[in-house]
Amino acid sequence: MNKIQFIIVTTLALLINAGCAHTDEWTTRDTILQVGLTLTLAADARTTSRIHKTSGVYERGPFVQPILGSQPDPVETYLFFTSLALSDYLIARALPAKWRPYFQGSLLASHAYWVGRNCELDLCR
Repeated sequence: MNKIQFIIVTTLALLINAGCAHTDEWTTRDTILQVGLTLTLAADARTTSRIHKTSGVYERGPFVQPILGSQPDPVETYLFFTSLALSDYLIARALPAKWRPYFQGSLLASHAYWVGRNCELDLCR
C-alpha cells in the first residue's frame, strides 16, 4: 500500500467510525479551538510542502518524516494534513467535553511549534 492509499483508507475508516461521537454538547470554545487547530495545520501543510523546493532542507519531524519522507511531495503533504485535520476533528467530537480542550490545545501548540521551526528554515516566505 502506498502513502496515498494509506491516507485514503485511514480517512475512510475514520469517517465510518464518525458515528461514535460523544454526546456531550459541542461548545463555542470547542469550535474556536478546532478552527485554530485547523488553521495551524494548514500553515504546517503549507510550510512542509515547500521543503521539496528548498535545497539543503529536509523533513525531520518525528511523526511526518516516516510517513512522507525527507523530501515530501506537495500533493502527498496536503493529503496527509487534510486527513490529519479531519481525524483530529472526529477525535475531538468523540471525546467527552472535559477532555476536548486538552486534546485540541496540545495539538495546536505542537503544530504551531513546527510551523515556527519551518519558518526558521525560511519556508514561510
